[in-house]
Amino acid sequence: MDNILQIDSDNMGGVEAVFYTAHSNIDWDQFPDTDGLRLIGDIVLKEGATWGMLVFTRDSAGFNLVPKQDQRGIYYNHDLKGSFPKDTPELAQLLYKIMRGRYVVLHRDFNGYLKFSGHRDFSLGFEYKYASGDSPSRNNAYAAGFKAESIFPAFFYSGNFEVTDLGEANPPVPGSGSGEPIKVMFNGEVVKIVQPGETLSIESEFTLEFKILI
Repeated sequence: MDNILQIDSDNMGGVEAVFYTAHSNIDWDQFPDTDGLRLIGDIVLKEGATWGMLVFTRDSAGFNLVPKQDQRGIYYNHDLKGSFPKDTPELAQLLYKIMRGRYVVLHRDFNGYLKFSGHRDFSLGFEYKYASGDSPSRNNAYAAGFKAESIFPAFFYSGNFEVTDLGEANPPVPGSGSGEPIKVMFNGEVVKIVQPGETLSIESEFTLEFKILI
């Protein structure tokens, strides 16, 4: 029997980045082998294919994996969702287009782990809905995401992949600090999490002394 022990490291919720490509873009004959729930090697796409990137509203993206069991055995509900602000013709057209395909998906969480949802035998559909809000102070946004049922959970992935217009992406090593948020702490408590590329301004009438630990 195996032990599950307390993990002595930082733990942050949420999804930082989402990448998707058509299920038919994967060269399944060269798909990586698995070591447990880890993919060993790179996911190879067919010639000319790339991964698209979805940038959801900050702090809106999350991934749920729910194991279930019935007469068929154990299966998993994959549910990755977030929101896009403001209804525009360009965004509406893209969502309309994406909904008509079947996909495999990579998502990276704020702990630095990249996970792959998909398999030769299953793909994910894309769903969205729009709400304008009922007053100017209300949120005007799309809720959207990928869903599927599979006999496989999400696999951890540490290989490379090419993103449309951005080129090859190299996943950060979890815990390395590369591309990860920075915690700002005061009196031993987290008061702010600064995302990569975000600027933190501190205004005070007092003299402050602090250090950034990476």
